Amino acid sequence: MYNNQGDVQSVHDFASGLGMISWLGQGPDGCLSYTKYGSGAELRRICNTATVNLPPVAAASQSVLYGPSPLSVNFSSGGSSDPEGGPLTFNWNFGDGGTPIRVAESARTFTAPVGPPAMFTVTLTVTDNAGRPTGHQDLGRHLE
Repeated sequence: MYNNQGDVQSVHDFASGLGMISWLGQGPDGCLSYTKYGSGAELRRICNTATVNLPPVAAASQSVLYGPSPLSVNFSSGGSSDPEGGPLTFNWNFGDGGTPIRVAESARTFTAPVGPPAMFTVTLTVTDNAGRPTGHQDLGRHLE
């Protein structure tokens, strides 16, 4: 552990049984990456979730994929998660010019303009309590 001036304050074991390591470095996510050889080459990562905030995972689902206009669709963020187990905030953008909704579950009725079939791209954006750059998932809605 280091203090604010960058001086070593304490040293702790953080892993065991790693095998023969041929390369060690820090990845862009702050985790320690290494290559191991012996019974086969492997690339592995070690992340200290007490100090590294990993991005949340967005998982969106919908009740229907397509149909005639007007189309009512229920949306769920079930399965979205934060690797550190922290609370999440949700933002649904329905791609129809309406106001985004900030809830875990939502419903929307889409109305297609007159003419050829229309597609609306629905995006769920998930943010963790540390403001970590968000995870998102896009869903398409087809209207006839």
